[in-house]
Amino acid sequence: MGKCFLFQTNGDIFVSNVIFMKGYKIDETIASVVHEPSMVYGYSIEPTYLIRYARQGLSMNYLLKLSQKLSLSLQEISGILHVSLRTLQRYTATKLLDTDISSKLLTLTALHNHGVAVFGSEDNFNVWLKTPILTLDNHTPLSYLDTPFGFTIIDQLLGRIEHGVFA
Repeated sequence: MGKCFLFQTNGDIFVSNVIFMKGYKIDETIASVVHEPSMVYGYSIEPTYLIRYARQGLSMNYLLKLSQKLSLSLQEISGILHVSLRTLQRYTATKLLDTDISSKLLTLTALHNHGVAVFGSEDNFNVWLKTPILTLDNHTPLSYLDTPFGFTIIDQLLGRIEHGVFA
Protein backbone atom coordinates (compact mmCIF):
# COMPACT_ATOMS: atom_id res chain seq x y z
CA MET A 1 0.00 0.00 0.00
CA GLY A 2 1.49 3.38 -0.99
CA LYS A 3 1.53 6.41 1.28
CA CYS A 4 2.78 9.93 0.93
CA PHE A 5 5.14 11.23 3.61
CA LEU A 6 6.33 14.75 4.09
CA PHE A 7 9.70 15.46 5.63
CA GLN A 8 11.63 18.57 6.48
CA THR A 9 15.23 19.53 5.76
CA ASN A 10 16.54 22.99 6.65
CA GLY A 11 13.03 24.39 6.78
CA ASP A 12 12.04 23.06 3.34
CA ILE A 13 9.34 20.43 3.04
CA PHE A 14 9.62 17.50 0.67
CA VAL A 15 7.32 14.67 -0.35
CA SER A 16 8.33 11.05 -0.48
CA ASN A 17 6.16 8.29 -1.87
CA VAL A 18 6.97 5.22 0.18
CA ILE A 19 5.62 1.85 -0.86
CA PHE A 20 5.21 -0.42 2.11
CA MET A 21 6.42 -3.92 1.50
CA LYS A 22 6.28 -6.86 3.81
CA GLY A 23 8.88 -6.39 6.53
CA TYR A 24 9.63 -2.76 5.58
CA LYS A 25 9.49 -0.18 8.38
CA ILE A 26 9.66 3.56 8.00
CA ASP A 27 11.88 5.61 10.26
CA GLU A 28 9.37 7.15 12.69
CA THR A 29 11.56 10.23 13.19
CA ILE A 30 10.97 11.22 9.55
CA ALA A 31 7.23 10.61 9.71
CA SER A 32 6.82 12.68 12.87
CA VAL A 33 8.90 15.72 11.85
CA VAL A 34 6.31 17.51 9.75
CA HIS A 35 2.77 18.34 10.70
CA GLU A 36 1.89 20.48 7.71
CA PRO A 37 2.56 20.48 3.94
CA SER A 38 4.60 23.68 3.74
CA MET A 39 5.11 24.79 0.14
CA VAL A 40 5.11 21.42 -1.60
CA TYR A 41 6.03 21.89 -5.27
CA GLY A 42 5.73 19.51 -8.15
CA TYR A 43 3.78 16.89 -6.25
CA SER A 44 0.14 16.11 -6.10
CA ILE A 45 -1.13 15.37 -2.63
CA GLU A 46 -4.28 13.30 -2.41
CA PRO A 47 -7.39 15.20 -1.28
CA THR A 48 -7.65 13.02 1.82
CA TYR A 49 -4.28 14.33 2.97
CA LEU A 50 -5.39 17.91 2.36
CA ILE A 51 -8.51 17.29 4.44
CA ARG A 52 -6.38 15.85 7.23
CA TYR A 53 -4.02 18.86 7.19
CA ALA A 54 -6.95 21.27 7.21
CA ARG A 55 -8.58 19.47 10.12
CA GLN A 56 -5.34 19.30 12.12
CA GLY A 57 -4.75 22.97 11.44
CA LEU A 58 -1.77 24.63 9.82
CA SER A 59 0.47 26.82 11.90
CA MET A 60 0.66 30.59 11.79
CA ASN A 61 4.22 30.10 10.56
CA TYR A 62 2.80 28.42 7.43
CA LEU A 63 0.59 31.47 6.85
CA LEU A 64 3.56 33.81 7.25
CA LYS A 65 5.73 31.82 4.82
CA LEU A 66 2.94 31.68 2.24
CA SER A 67 2.22 35.40 2.51
CA GLN A 68 5.95 36.06 2.03
CA LYS A 69 6.04 33.83 -1.09
CA LEU A 70 3.02 35.69 -2.49
CA SER A 71 4.39 39.11 -1.49
CA LEU A 72 1.18 39.79 0.42
CA SER A 73 0.89 41.83 3.57
CA LEU A 74 -0.74 40.39 6.65
CA GLN A 75 -3.62 42.79 5.99
CA GLU A 76 -4.13 41.39 2.47
CA ILE A 77 -4.03 37.83 3.83
CA SER A 78 -6.53 38.75 6.54
CA GLY A 79 -8.94 39.94 3.83
CA ILE A 80 -8.64 36.63 1.97
CA LEU A 81 -9.14 34.61 5.16
CA HIS A 82 -11.89 36.83 6.63
CA VAL A 83 -9.97 37.14 9.88
CA SER A 84 -9.19 40.48 11.46
CA LEU A 85 -5.66 41.78 11.12
CA ARG A 86 -5.44 42.21 14.89
CA THR A 87 -6.34 38.54 15.45
CA LEU A 88 -3.58 37.40 13.09
CA GLN A 89 -1.10 39.74 14.77
CA ARG A 90 -1.85 38.17 18.15
CA TYR A 91 -1.08 34.63 16.98
CA THR A 92 2.31 33.13 17.73
CA ALA A 93 4.21 31.30 14.97
CA THR A 94 3.26 27.92 16.46
CA LYS A 95 -0.45 28.71 16.85
CA LEU A 96 -2.55 26.15 14.97
CA LEU A 97 -5.18 27.78 12.80
CA ASP A 98 -8.73 26.50 12.59
CA THR A 99 -10.04 24.21 9.84
CA ASP A 100 -11.59 27.01 7.77
CA ILE A 101 -8.44 29.14 7.70
CA SER A 102 -6.24 26.10 7.06
CA SER A 103 -8.46 25.03 4.15
CA LYS A 104 -8.21 28.49 2.59
CA LEU A 105 -4.44 28.46 3.02
CA LEU A 106 -4.18 25.08 1.29
CA THR A 107 -6.34 26.38 -1.55
CA LEU A 108 -4.18 29.50 -1.78
CA THR A 109 -1.06 27.30 -1.84
CA ALA A 110 -2.48 25.25 -4.72
CA LEU A 111 -3.33 28.46 -6.60
CA HIS A 112 0.18 29.79 -5.95
CA ASN A 113 1.73 26.57 -7.27
CA HIS A 114 -0.45 26.73 -10.38
CA GLY A 115 0.39 30.40 -10.94
CA VAL A 116 4.13 29.84 -10.60
CA ALA A 117 3.91 26.94 -13.07
CA VAL A 118 2.01 29.13 -15.57
CA PHE A 119 4.14 32.28 -15.23
CA GLY A 120 7.50 30.59 -14.66
CA SER A 121 8.42 32.43 -11.45
CA GLU A 122 6.95 33.65 -8.19
CA ASP A 123 7.74 37.26 -9.10
CA ASN A 124 5.84 37.07 -12.40
CA PHE A 125 2.84 35.42 -10.74
CA ASN A 126 2.84 37.90 -7.85
CA VAL A 127 2.84 40.86 -10.28
CA TRP A 128 0.00 39.30 -12.29
CA LEU A 129 -1.98 38.70 -9.08
CA LYS A 130 -1.97 42.46 -8.39
CA THR A 131 -2.53 43.63 -11.97
CA PRO A 132 -6.03 44.67 -13.13
CA ILE A 133 -7.30 42.21 -15.75
CA LEU A 134 -9.80 43.17 -18.47
CA THR A 135 -11.50 39.75 -18.18
CA LEU A 136 -12.13 40.51 -14.49
CA ASP A 137 -13.75 43.90 -15.23
CA ASN A 138 -10.41 45.60 -14.55
CA HIS A 139 -10.17 44.14 -11.06
CA THR A 140 -7.07 42.36 -9.81
CA PRO A 141 -7.07 38.56 -9.45
CA LEU A 142 -6.18 39.14 -5.78
CA SER A 143 -9.47 40.97 -5.23
CA TYR A 144 -11.35 37.79 -6.20
CA LEU A 145 -9.70 35.60 -3.58
CA ASP A 146 -12.11 36.43 -0.78
CA THR A 147 -14.66 33.77 -1.82
CA PRO A 148 -14.42 30.11 -2.91
CA PHE A 149 -15.95 31.12 -6.26
CA GLY A 150 -13.19 33.67 -6.73
CA PHE A 151 -10.54 31.01 -6.21
CA THR A 152 -12.26 28.89 -8.87
CA ILE A 153 -12.46 31.79 -11.34
CA ILE A 154 -8.78 32.69 -10.88
CA ASP A 155 -7.68 29.06 -11.16
CA GLN A 156 -9.72 28.71 -14.37
CA LEU A 157 -8.19 31.92 -15.70
CA LEU A 158 -4.71 30.50 -15.01
CA GLY A 159 -5.74 27.37 -16.91
CA ARG A 160 -6.84 29.47 -19.87
CA ILE A 161 -3.54 31.35 -19.89
CA GLU A 162 -1.66 28.08 -19.55
CA HIS A 163 -3.39 26.72 -22.66
CA GLY A 164 -3.18 29.93 -24.68
CA VAL A 165 -6.86 30.93 -24.44
CA PHE A 166 -6.78 34.65 -23.63
CA ALA A 167 -10.27 35.80 -24.65
